[in-house]
Amino acid sequence: MFTKHTLLAFVLSLVTLTTCHYTFPSLVVNGAVSAEWANVRKTNNYNSQQPVVDVASSDFRCYNSQTGATAQTATVAAGSQIGFRANQNVYHPGVVNVYMAKAPGSVSSWDGSGSVWFKAYVLAVTDGGKSITFPAQNINGVTFTVPRSLPSGEYLVRIENVALHAATNFQGAQWYISCGQINVTGGGSGKPGPLVAIPGVYTGREPGIMINIYSPIPATYTQPGPAVWTGNFGNQAFHVACIPQAFQRPKITQSAAALKRDYSALFPKTSAAALLAYRTREFSFYGRPQQPSSASQSPHSSAVGVVDLSDLL
Repeated sequence: MFTKHTLLAFVLSLVTLTTCHYTFPSLVVNGAVSAEWANVRKTNNYNSQQPVVDVASSDFRCYNSQTGATAQTATVAAGSQIGFRANQNVYHPGVVNVYMAKAPGSVSSWDGSGSVWFKAYVLAVTDGGKSITFPAQNINGVTFTVPRSLPSGEYLVRIENVALHAATNFQGAQWYISCGQINVTGGGSGKPGPLVAIPGVYTGREPGIMINIYSPIPATYTQPGPAVWTGNFGNQAFHVACIPQAFQRPKITQSAAALKRDYSALFPKTSAAALLAYRTREFSFYGRPQQPSSASQSPHSSAVGVVDLSDLL
């Protein structure tokens, strides 16, 4: 029989457990936060806030097997900022991945099955060697830019926050998952990839999923899943190797007018000022190339950097 003290301790433990857990019930479009579960499918844990731990479960996709929920579809222009808002700050240390999948028709009646998902955004860790920090901890949401070259159509957008505080053992990582519905307008002709199935993208034993983050403190961290797709230039990945060397490493004194003169054929619709701004902003990364999103997209070596130039078109 429960004593008053035992019952009080039990109730307090439940309160503590609930406040440590969270959901992502709101979609964010260009800073506007939707009502809870309006543009996001209501998850099984909308009351309990309990996470998924089995990456092979059907609930690992959108976590709505019990609710069977769909949502209203938000209209989003390619190039806009979208994201998710949590119902409280993200309590646990961990990382965030956001995946997207294009529906073959209406997203409202689509379950997202098959190898159709590509990674659109990550919020990873900061490696310090002697310390490791988790930028996702204590935030109340994430936002990212929809690539301008993403094809128009209706999409599922899926956030997963991977809580790693108890991830030492298999199925110790906790997954906080939601799926939003969007209709992308004004898109391009990019080819998102690599495409993966959810569930299926993880085994649960990846070094970024089954990990002890406390002792010894990891010197490095491997983000689970495929590379982020940041956009294509037309139908092909636009590589640094495709850009004239002078534009890759322009003279710092090169004027906007000179850039426009020299590269008007490559960027006919782009103003001189925009070329100069883009050169300054994007090509400062030269020598730190990103990885191509798919080796099949280009004949160039995988060591060649990929650059999203869609905002110059």
